[in-house]
Amino acid sequence: MTGRSWIWAVVLVVLALSLALNFFFIGYAAHGLRQAAVARGLLAEVAGAYSPEVRKEFRAVMRDNRGRTFEALRQLRAARADLAAAEQARPFDEAAVRQ
Repeated sequence: MTGRSWIWAVVLVVLALSLALNFFFIGYAAHGLRQAAVARGLLAEVAGAYSPEVRKEFRAVMRDNRGRTFEALRQLRAARADLAAAEQARPFDEAAVRQ
């Protein structure tokens, strides 16, 4: 291969890597936005029945504990998935469902 063809090959590889990373980061950002939307919906549902002062304080606490809140939601989803799997198991294992 000539020097010029090596340069083109390197440029094409760099371009492919750049595109792959862009798609990855766009997917990662979309995933984060979706989780944020779920948290906002949960917050609105929980706080909707309270006075504006209580809602303001609740939002401040949730904002300060965002990481813990998302982790708790992930654990809740995992526990629900485990429960659904235990309920569908054949033969039925009551101990697994209780756990």
